Amino acid sequence: MDKYVEFTPIQIKAKEAGATMFIVNINLLTKMVENPDNTDAFLLSLSPIQKGDKNIFIKEKIYDLFFDNKKVKSYMYREQVEKEKSIFGDRISYKEKPFINHNLYSRHSFKECIDIKIVKVNSISCKCYPKLGFLNLKLSFEDFYNQQMRELDIDRRYKDNDYIFLIELN
Repeated sequence: MDKYVEFTPIQIKAKEAGATMFIVNINLLTKMVENPDNTDAFLLSLSPIQKGDKNIFIKEKIYDLFFDNKKVKSYMYREQVEKEKSIFGDRISYKEKPFINHNLYSRHSFKECIDIKIVKVNSISCKCYPKLGFLNLKLSFEDFYNQQMRELDIDRRYKDNDYIFLIELN
């Protein structure tokens, strides 16, 4: 069975720029890691994908597009909607479609999950930076991470130094 992982728009851009390593944030993870009763194996089991998983696709938000309140297209991605809005302004509206758990609606996929670790954001090594893809986007790591949290509507920042999943995909 195919698995999926949900990415933010900035992570999609990083993937398109060659990233193979990704940050997956879980709000409650920091409190769980600090609890001595939780084992690494248990915490890793909370990840949306596991080491060795194959045929992983990226879940993206998709939209219906309306022109003067009439539906004109389904299954558009966010950047396509933004492009149309920049051309037609207020005549364009959109509505998010419910997610269909199927890889036919995904533009990006991976063959396998190579590795997964639980780390604190501030402890991510500079050696990982090229794999994270943000250098190609001309962003600092702090700005890259903060933008991901904003896109997820999570009120956490780089300075909070939360635990995250660091996932390497092939």
